[in-house]
Amino acid sequence: MNFLRTFLRFFLLPFHRSKVPTGLMPLARISSAAVLRVEGDSALDDEINAFFGKRGIKPHLLSRKDRDLRTVEELFISLLPERCMDETYAVVCSTAVFKVGIHDVRNCFDLTVRPKEGEETAQAAVFQAITDILQKIR
Repeated sequence: MNFLRTFLRFFLLPFHRSKVPTGLMPLARISSAAVLRVEGDSALDDEINAFFGKRGIKPHLLSRKDRDLRTVEELFISLLPERCMDETYAVVCSTAVFKVGIHDVRNCFDLTVRPKEGEETAQAAVFQAITDILQKIR
């Protein structure tokens, strides 16, 4: 099933590609956010919900196993530690106006946060680095 889902996403990518122009945007102008992460870390999910909840931003949590990765939220964040077709499909097809990630996927991300060589690449650490930067954008 995983191979079939990956093949379908690869095949459908050109048809589902977003045509929405993107760029940096302050948190004050964002009302919804989609976060693509490896599922199973409830502490990270709680941290994501708390961060966005305090700011009145509705979070939508996604994982690679979700049937549909196309999103309509204003902010898209990918926390996946490795590059994969699921991430490529999600970021290319997302209609978000501000996209943040770890990998430079087809030059789709407006902001790329890369851990230094040898630094921790855990999702929680990357999310913390991304939130620090997001709070500084005015």
